[in-house]
Amino acid sequence: MVLKYIVLNKNDFLDKVSISDQELTNLYAKKVNDLEEVASRKRIAHILIPVTATQTDAAAKAKIDDIAKKLKEGADFATLAKEDSQDLGTAKNGGDLGYLNSEDLPDQALAPVVNQLNQAGDLSAPVRSKYGWHIIKLIAVEDPVIPSFVSLKKSITEELKQQKAAELYLNAQRELDGLAYENYDSLSSVAEQLKLPLDTTKPFARDAGYDELTKNEKLIKEAFSVNLLKGEENSSIIELSPDRSVVIRVKQHLEPEMMTLEQATPVIVKALQTEKIKNDGEKLIAEVQAGKVVIKDWKAFNDVEQPIKTILAGDTQQKTEVAPEILDKVFSTPHPVDNKPGLQGFTLKNGNYAIIAVTKVNPFDDALTDEQKAQYQSIVETGYANNFWGEYQKYLKDKAEVKYFDFE
Repeated sequence: MVLKYIVLNKNDFLDKVSISDQELTNLYAKKVNDLEEVASRKRIAHILIPVTATQTDAAAKAKIDDIAKKLKEGADFATLAKEDSQDLGTAKNGGDLGYLNSEDLPDQALAPVVNQLNQAGDLSAPVRSKYGWHIIKLIAVEDPVIPSFVSLKKSITEELKQQKAAELYLNAQRELDGLAYENYDSLSSVAEQLKLPLDTTKPFARDAGYDELTKNEKLIKEAFSVNLLKGEENSSIIELSPDRSVVIRVKQHLEPEMMTLEQATPVIVKALQTEKIKNDGEKLIAEVQAGKVVIKDWKAFNDVEQPIKTILAGDTQQKTEVAPEILDKVFSTPHPVDNKPGLQGFTLKNGNYAIIAVTKVNPFDDALTDEQKAQYQSIVETGYANNFWGEYQKYLKDKAEVKYFDFE
């Protein structure tokens, strides 16, 4: 297939935006305000008289009112907290709760009251929470460190440019999509109206793209759709990524045809090489099973350059070097019998051939206790099997010792 296409890239709009000093000042002021609201913390203390099964709301309110009266008369807050507060976690420290943001308060019903305390020493009136009645004292305010305008200018300039470029990009997407629909019989006219380049791909197959564009799944699906294959209309906008989109049109749909010998040669060579590798691998497995070759001799087999690797329990770094497609086969490999390894061979996606030799397996009974097995059984029965089965497999892999051989 050959495509014509128009690409939009958000980054192309960055040079088309301008930022005024006023916009920079406004964004800086907003960031300072947000920082002050979020980062400012207050050190507070409280006296709590809880409402419990043995202490009614009215009784608790009467006690907190009495404490409030004493505070108005000049009593020391910390002393009263130690004597009367029934919050066992803070009473001994004079009710000190430490530095908190509003969202860190034990009950959000207290937040409006705390927010009204601005000067060290300010006291609240009795306030009700889900725990009971409180009196809150502001001990200190920890103001955030406000960065200077100069230190933030570069980052907020870039932020504003990205915002404006995103708006221009979105508008351009809408315009391109609309024009591609209106001018369904030509993509060239769309490119001319928008003053955008109209590019053409090299021929490519559905499953054999040659670059990021022709390998994109969304583009492939659209390009090979019934509507576009006829070459009579443009596609709608296709988002290749959050910052890149495209409209395409089929220029030429090439029907399958017999390859020339020159074209077929590399394909044939690759197939023969893969078959030769597979035959060598199967021969090696047969020789091991017949006792003609033992594990320690495998390094010399056919001058194999790939090293023998061993996956040991707990060796996380080495396991990450093992291809997932090999690990997937490890636990379907036969167990060793009579001190002979369990063997399995298979062709990898890249054409190489892998042989797995399982030399030791920790039995299920040794791996898990009865309690652990019962727990996994319960997990399966309650519908969480998929998540925990992966964990269980990982557990077994950590317990196993597996050798694998990957050669060309």
